[in-house]
Amino acid sequence: MGTASATCPANAVLVSGWCELGNSSAQAALVNAGTLPTEPQSWFCQWNNYSAGIGTVHAVAFCLTPPQ
Repeated sequence: MGTASATCPANAVLVSGWCELGNSSAQAALVNAGTLPTEPQSWFCQWNNYSAGIGTVHAVAFCLTPPQ
């Protein structure tokens, strides 16, 4: 299993997110993606690896920042 998360800066609003598996020789599947009720400013990604291969997991958060 692999996990990744990305968090918006203070005062920003999480709009969406993205999950990516890179540099992989793993046979992996994305099993969860989105926010958690306890951390609404973060985008979480959870992968299951069904092989002995390795990979790098990434999460990207798309945030809306109010004007300064």
